Amino acid sequence: MPGLPSVLRPQAAHPGTLSGCDTVSRFASRRAPRDRQTPVKATWTSKHTLSQRLSPTQIACRIKFLPRPRPTVSKTQRRQMRVSAAAGTGNADPDSWSLVESTSDLWELVDLPPPPPARHTELIELGKLLKEVDLEADGIGASLAVSLEEVYHTIMPLVHYILQKKRDALADGRSRVLIGIGGSGGSGKTTLAKVLRIALNYYEANSTEVLGMDAYHLPNAELEARTVAAPGGEVSLRTLKGTIGTFDVSALLDDLERLQLNAAESISLPEYDRNLHEPAPDRVQVDQKVSIVLVEGLFVVGDTSEQSTNRAPASAAGQVADAMWTGVHRVMDAGVIISGHQPTIRERMLIRQTRQRRSLSAAEAHYDRVDAVNARQLADRHPHADAVLHMGANGGFLPQQVEVRMKRGPSVLVLGLNAALQKTITVPELKKGGVVRADDVAFSVGGKGQGAARAASACAESAVLLAHFLGGQSGQFLQQQISDLGIYQVTREVQCTTRTATTILCLASGTATEVIDPSLPLQKSDVAGLLEDLKESVVDCRALGLCGTLPPGVTAEFYRELAMAAPPSTRVLLDGYREMDSLLVSKRVDVLKINSEEVMALTGETDVPSAVAACFEKYLSPSAH
Repeated sequence: MPGLPSVLRPQAAHPGTLSGCDTVSRFASRRAPRDRQTPVKATWTSKHTLSQRLSPTQIACRIKFLPRPRPTVSKTQRRQMRVSAAAGTGNADPDSWSLVESTSDLWELVDLPPPPPARHTELIELGKLLKEVDLEADGIGASLAVSLEEVYHTIMPLVHYILQKKRDALADGRSRVLIGIGGSGGSGKTTLAKVLRIALNYYEANSTEVLGMDAYHLPNAELEARTVAAPGGEVSLRTLKGTIGTFDVSALLDDLERLQLNAAESISLPEYDRNLHEPAPDRVQVDQKVSIVLVEGLFVVGDTSEQSTNRAPASAAGQVADAMWTGVHRVMDAGVIISGHQPTIRERMLIRQTRQRRSLSAAEAHYDRVDAVNARQLADRHPHADAVLHMGANGGFLPQQVEVRMKRGPSVLVLGLNAALQKTITVPELKKGGVVRADDVAFSVGGKGQGAARAASACAESAVLLAHFLGGQSGQFLQQQISDLGIYQVTREVQCTTRTATTILCLASGTATEVIDPSLPLQKSDVAGLLEDLKESVVDCRALGLCGTLPPGVTAEFYRELAMAAPPSTRVLLDGYREMDSLLVSKRVDVLKINSEEVMALTGETDVPSAVAACFEKYLSPSAH
């Protein structure tokens, strides 16, 4: 067998790859550790098309590594993000919040940067291990070849994320983690679990085992004996085998709790026999060396049933089962859902059913009765997974889109409601009434709140949220620039164009002249909408920064309402004092950023010490003393 190609190495990117010096300078301004100058995108060239499954020995490729931007929120560009409270997962911390972003980069799951491209041993070794994965025993097919692209963009980030969860568990005094891999039938969850087991055992031998939820099907005899109401009358529960009511959730939960609590013992678990189509006991052995158990199945990742919009209120027995499924979800340390291309999944399931000697019409009826129903129910579970992999029609492990839910510590929320596009013009000499040719023109992020968010992003350990109104092309430019700086945003798009602040730098005199566009008034609906969004976000923030002047249409009551909605533990900073009486008298402000003249004007005192003392007494919260 020929050796692996020696051309798999990072190449110097073409000057045009980074869209010129502007992009380079934007990324260079980002802080560590977010400034991850590490590979996340690869351009692969081969004599074959990428849709073909190629083994590592067949691929000759060059990798061009680009810096990775943080999530963006642009309406029309690469990614979209929404901010919501962390909920639904078993390990959700009430003091945490989540960012859900739509991206093509699964590496966003991992806190640490991807492995350096110069040391590609990991990629090569995993590629060799996964070039032929036996799937015959799983009833899926003979074998599968995982390409280097799939290894790098899907398998490696998931492996590192699972290892990260294992480290977190060890820090908490636990020696085993349970990772849920969910998805509808035919989505590829079983295959992914098997591939991940091989990859994880590469890092630590015999550390990972797979437990399939199919092993907890009720026995066929019991399913035959039970009947349920159907549109055509009562039918045997076996005709619905695969739906949520055909599993022994009690036994599944018992075994998961044993795995979680008894890591020092050897545990025997069942396995689904695809020849008998029955659960077979004691087929899977989990000993003390196993520190990672991958639990794959239809419903192992998800929400509690009362949160599902697709289900009617449950009976008393159903409520007990719902509580047990909730227990299943909560014992998981992490969860990943594969959302497949439904026409492709349907084709896979029909092939699988006909292999079991069913007629095509019977296979189609089973799909409509069972698999299609499961797929609709699983759609409600997406918001409760750490990541959702949206697969394309071509199959494989290269998702077209990834939703990543990143749990982070309490955030810093900064308001920069009166945003501005900063335009800086450098001229050799500024002559009144004459024509001046500029030496240079540069555009950047302006606005006091935007500057404060950049400073907080450079200092804060937790994520920083910037809230602002943006409109027009200048607003789109600001949104993209701020995203590239690694700052998350809560944006309210408005009809009026974001203002421009122009600075003219005169080299001859060494002076700077500022020309600031007027801010156009905002509509009441836009102001009310942003305020409601922020009231939800501020609940989990440890600090709130209120910065800059208020645009027309926004009053100081906006600041006051938001500050009062924040928990008492949230520190509130106010940069300014004009027209802020309603906020100041509420004594909710912990830090007031004003100069000596402003503090005297605010308090009416004639000397600075008296003014500061009066300010503490009248306006600042007790925690500021």
